[in-house]
Amino acid sequence: MQTKGTTQRVEQSACRKESQLALACASSQPPENKSACDALFQSYKDCRKLDLERVIRERVEKRKSAF
Repeated sequence: MQTKGTTQRVEQSACRKESQLALACASSQPPENKSACDALFQSYKDCRKLDLERVIRERVEKRKSAF
């Protein structure tokens, strides 16, 4: 069971579409064929990496204006 905070972060995530596609693929594949969704999971990971870099940049910019 997910907490409200976790659910809210996923719903507001910039990578929501990629996450949904990867999870849908994984749930539709038999367990022995996990590699079928590798491209979708890699797309999600790349999106999350870019989103994290954006968040870090925004936080750094906010700190500069605080002083």
